[in-house]
Amino acid sequence: MDYLTVKEVAAILKVSEQTVRKWVAIGELPGERVGRRIRIPKQQLEERLSPDHPANAPRPTRSTP
Repeated sequence: MDYLTVKEVAAILKVSEQTVRKWVAIGELPGERVGRRIRIPKQQLEERLSPDHPANAPRPTRSTP
């Protein structure tokens, strides 16, 4: 299995490294600790970014009264 670093994922998603770390900490992104470092499984990241993933489904819009 291939793993990506926090820096690589941040570049792919165009967000900061701190944001990637936060998303891993709260469970938004899959991640595994290797010593003191975080590695993100490439396959799981690709699945998460897929349009078919449930987290990427359109959210219902709220109508304001």
